[in-house]
Amino acid sequence: MFTTLLSGRIFAQTFIDEINNYIIRYNTKRIKQSLGFMSRVEYRHRLGFAV
Repeated sequence: MFTTLLSGRIFAQTFIDEINNYIIRYNTKRIKQSLGFMSRVEYRHRLGFAV
């Protein structure tokens, strides 16, 4: 995940971008059984909580 290293340091912007990408994937791609095998975003859309 955090593969952009230079002398053991992670560039701040790269780190932020990787975290943001992870959060987007977590909320849009990862399905949960407790949500009826939908992603969090799909579940919220179905309930009318998200636009």
